[in-house]
Amino acid sequence: MVRIVFFISADTVGLEILKSLSQLPKKSLALVLLNSNSQSEKILDSLNLRDQIIYSGMGIPPWHEIKTAISGIDRLLGFSWFPHIFPEDIINIFERGILNLHNSFLPFNRGRHSTFWGIYDNTPFGASLHWVDTQIDRGKIVEQIAIHVPKFANASTIYDLQLEACVKLANNYIPRLLLELPVGQEQNSKIGSHHYAREIDSVTQVKASTQVSWSEVVKLIRATSTDSGSIQIEFEDGGDTVKIWGKVIYP
Repeated sequence: MVRIVFFISADTVGLEILKSLSQLPKKSLALVLLNSNSQSEKILDSLNLRDQIIYSGMGIPPWHEIKTAISGIDRLLGFSWFPHIFPEDIINIFERGILNLHNSFLPFNRGRHSTFWGIYDNTPFGASLHWVDTQIDRGKIVEQIAIHVPKFANASTIYDLQLEACVKLANNYIPRLLLELPVGQEQNSKIGSHHYAREIDSVTQVKASTQVSWSEVVKLIRATSTDSGSIQIEFEDGGDTVKIWGKVIYP
């Protein structure tokens, strides 16, 4: 039988993935769980999955312990909604590969903060299920969902739509994980983008000498909105930094 290791962060999408594990034989499952909370603990108890946990904790997992736990298991498959990069020696253990959910319409906005960069760069929004390889978010695409967002929608609204699309992809594929899975399509190497978390500072910290258009200001406000609708842009003038707060309102 295929053994499936689920790498799950217990956030909105991760909780839905945990619920969907009821559709798979318990003996086929193993779990690496990050940021467990009262909701995830309740799901684990209701599905009687505690014996399937390899690791549960915070931050970067102890990859050496995980490697020891899964080494030697035949027909191993991974499924990931996970904030950490897989080391190459972990990837190589998975005979059937690792599937990863990413909240962007690949090949656009690989890496971190896909919602911010989708707004800032005016690129397509969506969610993707792809195979993991040694390059970040560059593996073959199994399936995607494109999202059409309201005009002037802020990051909070778009992010919620992206997460909904990720849940749809997970619900579509998790029941099929014990069957043969598609090879996937190579990503278009002529288009696309990748961003690191630190890159946001370079565009949200504005100096007094910098000339920006109102369209750029609106774009920054939309792209940096929080769950509550407020935003923060740092404005530097004469060595002093002012944090500008606002709210996006659209029809």
